Amino acid sequence: MFLKTFKHKRKEGKRFIWLDQLQAASRAWGLRISGWLQRKSSSLSPSQLKLYAATFVLLFASLNGWVVYHALQDRHSTVPSGQLYLFHPIMPSVRPPADAFSSTGIRKFRSWLDSLQADSAGRKIYDSIRNERPGLFDSLGQTEKNDFIHH
Repeated sequence: MFLKTFKHKRKEGKRFIWLDQLQAASRAWGLRISGWLQRKSSSLSPSQLKLYAATFVLLFASLNGWVVYHALQDRHSTVPSGQLYLFHPIMPSVRPPADAFSSTGIRKFRSWLDSLQADSAGRKIYDSIRNERPGLFDSLGQTEKNDFIHH
């Protein structure tokens, strides 16, 4: 008894969503097209139907064959055997100059790291930062170098 009411409630809760509407519209169009084709072919004899079907198949098979042939035909220049990739010309990278706000923030961070290095309690934090993020100090040095070049 309980399962029957539960199933009934679940069916009531189902909503008609856009996908169902699209499926119903495509089914209606398919029925219209098949009805039109049946009305047109009702006056044809079986031999005429076979001839039209064979013509249809040959026409589209030859069209597909033509497409495949032209897709496989080599009309494009090939990459030389020694060269595996097509290389693009190397363009110089243009970097915008760093703004003053970012350089002051980097300088403050660098001075904070230097102050950590000065005392023994801060030295432990400094070493843990160096161990966890080994490329951080290299990045800071490169950023300071680029900032010095740009300003």
